[in-house]
Amino acid sequence: MADEPEIPGPWRRHYSLLLTIRIEWDAAEADIKRAEQINQAICVPAIKELRYAGRRIIDAIAEINCGDPKGQAEIFINDARLGCYRARHDAIDAATAKIVSDIDIAFEKFGHDVVIHCYNEFPRLYELIEHAKSEIAKSRSDRTLRLTIYQNLADKYFEEIISRYNSFRVNTHNMLEVAKVRRRAEFRNNVFGYAGLVFGTVGILLAIIFYIYS
Repeated sequence: MADEPEIPGPWRRHYSLLLTIRIEWDAAEADIKRAEQINQAICVPAIKELRYAGRRIIDAIAEINCGDPKGQAEIFINDARLGCYRARHDAIDAATAKIVSDIDIAFEKFGHDVVIHCYNEFPRLYELIEHAKSEIAKSRSDRTLRLTIYQNLADKYFEEIISRYNSFRVNTHNMLEVAKVRRRAEFRNNVFGYAGLVFGTVGILLAIIFYIYS
């Protein structure tokens, strides 16, 4: 069994805390990268939070190297952890909001029936998004559950949501084509319907005139 690495004296007290920060940083970065698959711009707030966390890690390292005379290192490490949490939450919030917006636009642009016709797995995506919205709303009404809720969303649902959304987005071209075909057919049917109504009305008027003057 390999020997444990020797930890310099000033670092021993904070070593385990710094290891947890690495875990939280990696988790936040992974969720930001997933959200970037949707749209890079929506990730700016999350990236800023992660940058703030990085600043606090640097501050903690500087304090530890100086022997942490004021006991600030642990405060900075905890601030960094909160920054990682906020980054992860912002990434999930932004991705969820963007997907909801895109679904609403697709419904308005193509129609519900076309969306479901072209992407038959849409009900599952919709179910996941509704669940995410509900959980996010719950986290805001009860802050004590916030970390648990977002952890659960990230671990169990977020990756599937992104994957299904990407499949949905791939099918938007088909939705557009199907919507065009259906609108053309609807237009033709309306034209023929109006033409039939006009001809029918004219026929009735001619019949009345013929009856009157005959």
